[in-house]
Amino acid sequence: MKMRTLINCIITIVICAVSLVSISYAWEANNRNVNANDYSMQLDAEDIIITEYAVYQYVAEQNAILNTYNEEGVYVMNQYDSIFLERNVNTPLMFVAKLENARPGTLDVVINCDPSHTDPSQDFSSNIVYLKAATKNAINSAVATPLSDSSTPTQIFETCVSYFQTDNVKRQFVTASQNGSGDYVYGEKSTYVDLAIPLTAADITDGIATVCVIIDYDETLIAAQNISHFSDMLDLQQLGGPVPFVNDITRITFMN
Repeated sequence: MKMRTLINCIITIVICAVSLVSISYAWEANNRNVNANDYSMQLDAEDIIITEYAVYQYVAEQNAILNTYNEEGVYVMNQYDSIFLERNVNTPLMFVAKLENARPGTLDVVINCDPSHTDPSQDFSSNIVYLKAATKNAINSAVATPLSDSSTPTQIFETCVSYFQTDNVKRQFVTASQNGSGDYVYGEKSTYVDLAIPLTAADITDGIATVCVIIDYDETLIAAQNISHFSDMLDLQQLGGPVPFVNDITRITFMN
């Protein structure tokens, strides 16, 4: 079949540091925050059409999970708490896309970063995140309360996050591990992540498959960047100051 590329949506993502709790808690001063500048990101598909697109995330100003899709395509990734790790449940970005003309087989969700950013120790978002993907049907098959068209943003976000916490198939642009001396050693960095997920007839309803993609911080990669060490708090010049990470994730492509 002749392949054709359909550019369905162009979005700009801004990953920046925002509070996860009310400012009355004032815990930000004890953390080194991860933030980033804007970078354009292209969403496209080969042979299939993206009919709907949504972004679900926690919005601190309203203390709620919202669908933050907007015409400007500006989104935020919540700050990573390097001290109270249990507060990081609200850091993910959840992308949900409805794909028309999808066929049973393998769906490749390919996520690219800037090809010039090959150093895993540099301050780019591709060096500190992991990614996962699954169909809505796969998620519903594993949860007690399935998602439906009437599900609220909170239900969609929390159900997907809970599912992905039990899904061990995650991908990263780079990996890091500690050697015998306790120092982190990076593996070779890739400029793309391929999330190949099965697509069965049960995943497709009326010719449309709904796919969920999560982008979140990886604790090991955060630690490898020397962000999450308690000793950072002893550096008064850095206390509460941001550690700038520029978003370099440039494209999500769906291929069937």
